[in-house]
Amino acid sequence: MKHNKALQKKIKFGENFTEKNVLFKVVIAPNKTDDFDNFVNEYPSMVYIDDSAKSFSTNDDFRICGLWTDGVNVISKQYLRATYNSSNLKNFIIDCSGEDSPVGVLSQDRLTDEEFPWNVSEREILNYLDFKTSTMHNSNISKKLKEEYSRYK
Repeated sequence: MKHNKALQKKIKFGENFTEKNVLFKVVIAPNKTDDFDNFVNEYPSMVYIDDSAKSFSTNDDFRICGLWTDGVNVISKQYLRATYNSSNLKNFIIDCSGEDSPVGVLSQDRLTDEEFPWNVSEREILNYLDFKTSTMHNSNISKKLKEEYSRYK
């Protein structure tokens, strides 16, 4: 996505989110893998502003992600997902969380949902998503997530 779209999306997500007791800063980063890697390598030493990623992007394509740093090491949300004892469904939710779609918004909401059942079976997660979307009076989003997930597996 273009930088201005990424900026609009970042505003919706807020400045930070906590996942598995790790506080991540929501940042705009280059989408291309090599550009993203260069950005992440420099991230601990930079004073981040929303335009920081522009100088690292070779194709003007950006994404929203969460980064944590202790000043030397960096963990991105994508790396953290590999640390889960996780199913494909959990990885799918994490992967979709940056998308600008109803499934992406539902997934992003789950990353900040302190009640989300990360350590249960896929069936229990799907039941939880059905419940959450029914309370929002929009069970179609849960159905769409299930359809997209069946293609993801």
